[in-house]
Amino acid sequence: VNCRSLQLLQEEEMDSKLVEELSCPVCCEIFKHPVLLSCSHSFCKECLQQFWRTKKTQECPVQEFVVFIVLHFMVQYWIFCIRVTNGY
Repeated sequence: VNCRSLQLLQEEEMDSKLVEELSCPVCCEIFKHPVLLSCSHSFCKECLQQFWRTKKTQECPVQEFVVFIVLHFMVQYWIFCIRVTNGY
């Protein structure tokens, strides 16, 4: 493997990790209108609302304990930058 190939592999791995970090654990897509819960998990607003419609309490879909919503504007900004950069 030459240096250029190794660099491309590393860039692909970094892109993959970034997409994973910016993906909703409910729908597995890049966040749409992201919200951050007090437990530090992020979700698409609609995914979270759909999940909560099935529950009597507002729980985190990952940890399933009661949480508070915090708007996560930084995540929205990162997603915007990635979409612009990658043409999404």
